[in-house]
Amino acid sequence: LERWTVHPKYPVYTPNPELYGRPGVMHCRDYHAMPFEDGYLMLFAELTRDGVGCVGAIRSRNLVDWEDIGPTFKVDKPGWGYTQWDIVGYGIPESPFLMQKDGRWHLWFTDNLVNRTYRLWSDLPLTGWTWDRGAFFHGSPLGWDWAAEASGVPAAAAGSAAACEVFETACGWVVSYYFFDPVEARSVLRVEPL
Repeated sequence: LERWTVHPKYPVYTPNPELYGRPGVMHCRDYHAMPFEDGYLMLFAELTRDGVGCVGAIRSRNLVDWEDIGPTFKVDKPGWGYTQWDIVGYGIPESPFLMQKDGRWHLWFTDNLVNRTYRLWSDLPLTGWTWDRGAFFHGSPLGWDWAAEASGVPAAAAGSAAACEVFETACGWVVSYYFFDPVEARSVLRVEPL
């Protein structure tokens, strides 16, 4: 992993302007690639054409040629008042992460305005994501927990946790996340059992 060579087909993916971007494609970031079905799936953070933050998805059989699936989840909560922005991108679901555990699919992402990580669950990997099937995760001086249903008020939790990753180890499932502790006034990276 010390020497990298640019693939002749560079870039291997450019977001479809019919699906993404306002005023143009400006984000398309925070990629999460994973084996999926008979190839690979990649999720990324983006804005839809109407300025709503979304998790975009593409698939490939060879990691070079990619097919657009389109937005799989839109952060569309108009009552919160920050989901639609022209350029800055607040409301974009940062660092989307998809995993299968205990017979369900779990979609994780961080809201870049309030620094909360959300977990939604569905029976299918690319559809069925709703706020009714989710919760937001937050850190506290005592560790992490599920603060409330995702439909709750995000500001209700103490401290702020972001950039969550969940993975399986020989010791079981663990979560790693960045946490700003308001009591200690410092930031830490935590890894804890899930």
